[in-house]
Amino acid sequence: MKDQRHAPPHTPKRVDEVRGVAALIAPDILALLDESPQSIAAETEEMHPADLADVAEALPRERVADLLGALSRERAADVLEYLEEDLRSEVLEAMTTRQAADLVSQMTPDDRADVLEEMEEDRADEILSEIPTEAREETERLLAYEPQSAGGLMTTEFVSVEEDTRVETALAAVRRIARGERTEAMHTIYATDHTRRLTGVLSLRELLAAPEGALVRDVAWGEVVSVPPTADREEVARLTSNYDLVAIPVVDADHRILGVVTVDDVIDALVEEHTEDVQRFGGMEALDVPYTQIGFFSMIRKRGGWLSVLLVGEMLTASVMKHFELELSRALVLTLFIPLIMSSIARASVRNRARRDTRCAWSSPRCDLAVLRDRWRIRRALSPGCCGRGCSARRRRHIRLARRVNASIRTSSHWL
Repeated sequence: MKDQRHAPPHTPKRVDEVRGVAALIAPDILALLDESPQSIAAETEEMHPADLADVAEALPRERVADLLGALSRERAADVLEYLEEDLRSEVLEAMTTRQAADLVSQMTPDDRADVLEEMEEDRADEILSEIPTEAREETERLLAYEPQSAGGLMTTEFVSVEEDTRVETALAAVRRIARGERTEAMHTIYATDHTRRLTGVLSLRELLAAPEGALVRDVAWGEVVSVPPTADREEVARLTSNYDLVAIPVVDADHRILGVVTVDDVIDALVEEHTEDVQRFGGMEALDVPYTQIGFFSMIRKRGGWLSVLLVGEMLTASVMKHFELELSRALVLTLFIPLIMSSIARASVRNRARRDTRCAWSSPRCDLAVLRDRWRIRRALSPGCCGRGCSARRRRHIRLARRVNASIRTSSHWL
């Protein structure tokens, strides 16, 4: 979990305000980079890394590396974590291998693995080779897992103590870790046996409130919610939401703890997953980059399949209209109903999607997302046929009505 010191409440309105302020501050930062780069660290000391990342994104792209170079390595690594993916990769590409390795090595293990995963394989290997041995081995273990799995989301920085440890000794160990190391999941302490098998869990508050002289196993909860490293991110999100967890441990087949997935990574995974679902609802494949930055031909590939399906559907509609061309020519007023029917179907589809998405968003966390996705696929496959059949039936009713109207007109003309 990222450091929350000086963290402002980032509501949507607050985000817009911060980005507006970042655009105003950017010229001053540029002036400092040219005149007094050594003063930037002191001038931006009180800014949250996320806000400083917004300022960096407002700078010319070629000056972002200069800004990071003016900060301490730890501070620059914090800011780097909040940069947009493409800008982050571009900055690391522009640095020397040694500079990039020094910066990346200061990041948390899960963020370090994510950054290297985004880069070209050859460049990532170059940076990885310059990272200290322990951090490199740790990063390579994380990179071995699928990015969308619990192993790909977890960090190996967590606090664990043996279950036979006394509370006072455990507190001293937690203080020592907090002072000397950068650990993400400090809010939860995991109890293990001598083989590192997970046996219990307790919060930092429970450890502080434990009676003196008690053993960790006496105050820890024995029922621990955990996931294997191969678990999908949706399963991790479901369990985190179900049990209101700040972090969820990842264990191997022998129930030895490998790492933890923190709630901030769960939120990031949920946002990415929901973005992909919404894009699919809109009739296109999930985009790998922001919409405003995707290339023309990449967009064509993403949308080409769906557009081809729509083209075939429209051709079928045209064939139906061709079949009833004679009737339509006798009563041209019927053609006015065609766009009305099509727009009504489109509006009904949008409303149904909105209601469905709202139900999914506010439904019970026990709701199986895979089942929802399968139902959506079935409905998506059936809805065009049902709509087409309904439209055809409506057209047939209109055509029969037109025939009766024409017959009445001819009868009236005959009597006249």
